Amino acid sequence: MDRNHTKTAIVAGWILGLGTIAGATTLASSGGWTLLLAWGLLLPLLLIGLRKQQEPTLSEIIREALRQPTGRRL
Repeated sequence: MDRNHTKTAIVAGWILGLGTIAGATTLASSGGWTLLLAWGLLLPLLLIGLRKQQEPTLSEIIREALRQPTGRRL
């Protein structure tokens, strides 16, 4: 399964689960809604934190090497 499809399935399940919890518990207090909101943000924040950093392209590597001083002075 493609990585993007997996993330989409996880997020869809997470949203459906939170909706089920909200509907089943009939949250009446603002504290309950705040707790549900905090719990709902947990998975997206974890996915952002665990996201793999992209490898730099060859042109970015060359550009960075050209920016750095060589240490030689004329």
